[in-house]
Amino acid sequence: TFPALEDHRIVAMQRILFHSMASMALPAFTVRHIVKYTNMATKGLKSKLLRTSGPIGLTLSAMSVFPYVFDKPVEDAVEWIFYEMVKKFGGQEAVGDALKIGRRNQLRMREAKLLEEGQI
Repeated sequence: TFPALEDHRIVAMQRILFHSMASMALPAFTVRHIVKYTNMATKGLKSKLLRTSGPIGLTLSAMSVFPYVFDKPVEDAVEWIFYEMVKKFGGQEAVGDALKIGRRNQLRMREAKLLEEGQI
């Protein structure tokens, strides 16, 4: 049997929380503030082209680094929160031998081992 931490319902809730934070909430908050402060900075410029395209260009260039900035910290935080929550309500047997963070690599190694043994 699998520990409760690997139950499909808990994993689904964990992924929903991760994606809502790392893919929607934090990028939206960041884009809003980039546009707001770039508009404030370019307000005094005489060039209409720079006033209108400055915030757009800066936002688009910043969006390329969002996965590097948000994904790993949010993933670690969400894994830690769910680990502690499941451990608090279910005890140590509910989390099994899972790590507090970085469980994805642990699951990959487990799957590779099962494939080698021919169990999958």
